[in-house]
Amino acid sequence: MLDHIDYTPVTLDPNTAHPCLILSDDLTSLHYSRQPLSCPDNPERFHMSAEVVGMSSLGSGSHHWTVETESNPDWLLGVASLSVPRNCEVSARPEHGFWTLCFRDGEFLAMASPPVTLTLSKIPKQVKVELDYNKGTVSFYDAVDDMLIYTFTHTFKEPLFPYFYTQSSHPLRIMPQKVLVTMLRH
Repeated sequence: MLDHIDYTPVTLDPNTAHPCLILSDDLTSLHYSRQPLSCPDNPERFHMSAEVVGMSSLGSGSHHWTVETESNPDWLLGVASLSVPRNCEVSARPEHGFWTLCFRDGEFLAMASPPVTLTLSKIPKQVKVELDYNKGTVSFYDAVDDMLIYTFTHTFKEPLFPYFYTQSSHPLRIMPQKVLVTMLRH
């Protein structure tokens, strides 16, 4: 028997979502709303900026996920350390525990220190984030043609989480991946 199963490698953690972020019921997409939701004031929630992280921490190995950005004009994607500040606004850069790619005002930035302006031939509709924790790399690709956009190199010292930010009503959506399941007969 041969079958294909859709698998979403990252689900969003609603306990961390800023009150202005609306998450889908299946926790795979987010968009911004000017009307904040009433949310519990838990310590893991982002309170100052429209951010959310994935539900599962990544502390070793290789991981990747693809985010459909489509017509969203204002986003950051990448990874964030377990200890990133949640109650104060900081720039999403490595010295604060973030390794991110930013798209804002039609401009792409690798949020290094200082930020690096990137010149791309086209705006990616889907961005693949690839983390190799053991090698210390976070890479971003245009997922349609698998073109490398930027790579961060760092020695990670604590667990990381998939990271998402937007202040747009256009959604960011984590794309399902196809998994091939093969059953052997005995």
